[in-house]
Amino acid sequence: MTLTEPGSNSGYKAPLVLLKNEPYGMLPGRDYGIRYSGGQDQSVKGIASKQYQAAAVSSDVLQRDVAEGKIKAGAFRSIYKSSSFPAAGFGYVYNLKPDLAAKVRDALVNFDWKGTSLEKQFGSTGQNRFVAVNYRDDWALVRKIDNEIGYAHQVK
Repeated sequence: MTLTEPGSNSGYKAPLVLLKNEPYGMLPGRDYGIRYSGGQDQSVKGIASKQYQAAAVSSDVLQRDVAEGKIKAGAFRSIYKSSSFPAAGFGYVYNLKPDLAAKVRDALVNFDWKGTSLEKQFGSTGQNRFVAVNYRDDWALVRKIDNEIGYAHQVK
């Protein structure tokens, strides 16, 4: 299994934890070996060139790379897809004055991506705006993965 680097959620931590959990019960060193690509773009290049047999890549990166012609849709198959989770987030301090917090939120959710580098980078995946998220709900999988990552390395 080709992973990106230890700081990556979708390219490293999530695959280790999710493969360890049911129904798979797979552990690195016991059920599969690990190699490192250094990044998701490198993982996609490795799959496209048949250098790697399997790689963990986030679906939005893969969609962008297909749209940009970096890999053909028929050159790979997805064998597992996790629940989605936010790739990044903007926030503000909890004690920001409510009127200012509302203005910050409004500026972000109403920001028009048309003609920006955001549209260019994310448009091929259908992403075209910032959305409001809830830390408790939308990052639940990420928190679960972070809580479990230390145990994913333990071969039993």
